[in-house]
Amino acid sequence: MGKEITLTVRDVNSRGQGVAVGEDGKVVFLDGGLPSEVVRVSLETDKKNYSTAKILDIEVPSEHRITPRCPWYGLCGGCQLQHGSYDLQLEIKAKSVRDAMERIGRMRVDRLVCHPSPMQWGYRNKASFPVRSENGGEIGFFRSGSHKLAPIDGCPVLMPHVEKLYVDFRDTVMPELKRNGVPFYDERRHKGLLRHMVFRGNREGSLLALAVVTSLRDCRGKELLERSLARLKETTQTSFSGVWNENSSRGNRILGERSSTIWGDGVITEKISNYDLSYDGTAFFQVNPFQAERLFLRASSIVAERGGAVVELYAGVGALTVILAKAAKTVLAVEEWAPAIERLLENVSRNGLDNVKGICNRAEDTVRTMVEAKPDVIVVDPPRGGCASEVLDAVTESSADMLVYVSCNPSTLARDGAKLVSDGWELATLECFDLFPQTVHVETLASFKRTARG
Repeated sequence: MGKEITLTVRDVNSRGQGVAVGEDGKVVFLDGGLPSEVVRVSLETDKKNYSTAKILDIEVPSEHRITPRCPWYGLCGGCQLQHGSYDLQLEIKAKSVRDAMERIGRMRVDRLVCHPSPMQWGYRNKASFPVRSENGGEIGFFRSGSHKLAPIDGCPVLMPHVEKLYVDFRDTVMPELKRNGVPFYDERRHKGLLRHMVFRGNREGSLLALAVVTSLRDCRGKELLERSLARLKETTQTSFSGVWNENSSRGNRILGERSSTIWGDGVITEKISNYDLSYDGTAFFQVNPFQAERLFLRASSIVAERGGAVVELYAGVGALTVILAKAAKTVLAVEEWAPAIERLLENVSRNGLDNVKGICNRAEDTVRTMVEAKPDVIVVDPPRGGCASEVLDAVTESSADMLVYVSCNPSTLARDGAKLVSDGWELATLECFDLFPQTVHVETLASFKRTARG
């Protein structure tokens, strides 16, 4: 136990930690603190530029402090803000975006709205559960900051039918796998067959179970696993698919490159703004379809102000593409993952859209095509790392006078925004959408308009 001191929490950082200043003027990070709270802490680590501490007592609690709904809160690390009211969560997220835009992007933000999710619980359509060999075989979530399992009984941010699928697997399938001697994954030795179960669902109640195994060539283990997985079908009264995925690599990556269907069609179909969108078990799809729909419609409404020809980068399976198609004359969708662009084109066709073309390539390798397409609007939805510099250069070189940027990382949005401003653009609109209630994560929608050409 380290030195005990009393601190006043000033802020919450991007990891959900309370931020205070110690007696020596050094920043102190502490899990579970909320702004304005007075807390008694024990100092745990002392680094050159910061310290960490553990809260011993909350002497003056925040008016926004509430009791977390999840009994495993703080154990698995998936949620960081359950102890704060939802209004405070929205404030924290808006502030994180505003701070990034002003500190990193050097852009003034006068007013910023964080749109609340229509579902604060039971919204998440996907969860990945590691399976490990400890104690004869366990499934759950990793404990916060470690690779040790927390064998939880459920997860209240999951859609109820997805949560039930996990519980049924844990209570029905796991005991049978143990009895049949199916080897569970040992991460240290890189041995064993079953290493993850990924459960996905849609708003209509359909389900998909994806079993991640180290080898699809272990015929006996696969047969036993398939027989046990089939028991899940007996407890499910809705559309349900089973899928294999092979990941033979070491490390933290959950999914491998090879997949095959066990039963069903191997896809999930979600309805977004009256469009039917299908995707397979390994594809990226927004985990909160309730709020994603609102985000996509808002992005489309901004595009509709300009209309014309649209180039969309990082298009995925086309969830935003099909909505953009109604706001634009044409859409050129670019996506580097071949199965995703194939699914995008299927989704476009399924919804009767004839003004969309797809290109399978990396965004940074498509810059000449983007410029030659003479777009009026460019839409980007990059991964957390943001846009490559050559992509931003091509945006400025192109004929577009509007850029719509969907971001899952305020820091890289701010970085990219700063470059755009220096290249003759200005921030026109900025708003946040809470797609991840109870966590620190936030989705941001920004639009930029051209003010000058080089």
